[in-house]
Amino acid sequence: MSFTFLKTLVFSHLHTVLLLLGIAFIVAAVQILTNIGYTLLTIGIFIVIIALLIERGWKDK
Repeated sequence: MSFTFLKTLVFSHLHTVLLLLGIAFIVAAVQILTNIGYTLLTIGIFIVIIALLIERGWKDK
């Protein structure tokens, strides 16, 4: 996987950028409302989701 593909994936699809912003806000809210354990769990789940989205996009090409 190259950086060019990742850049194209993020910047050519507005919904991808909005997804990443939404994830950042959710992680920040979990951080504020709970302790670090739940925050790390939330970050881990979102990293897996992003990896699956990138993998699906990679297979489509």
